Amino acid sequence: MQAFGGALVGKLGADGSYAIGVRASPQTARLGANGALGIAVKIEDGNVAALYAVSAELLALLDLGTAEQRAKLDGFHAPKRLNTMGVEIGRMVLSVGLTAHR
Repeated sequence: MQAFGGALVGKLGADGSYAIGVRASPQTARLGANGALGIAVKIEDGNVAALYAVSAELLALLDLGTAEQRAKLDGFHAPKRLNTMGVEIGRMVLSVGLTAHR
């Protein structure tokens, strides 16, 4: 929420769910919203790191906010994977696609 300067609000829910409310703007209108936009994300196994990564990816795919605002979420977008010694062994990579439904 800080990264987007009040343009959106996010709320973590139980068992890997997250809700994002995006203030009405030309960006939400471009996406077909008549006013504000709501986004709901659910990760079936409750993995919070995956939840935040998918949420950041959706903001990028929907082109919400500015590139600078989304860059502030880079730590969530592709989180590091560490072994038991704290050594980075990789990063989480997502394959998320969107389909328009009307």
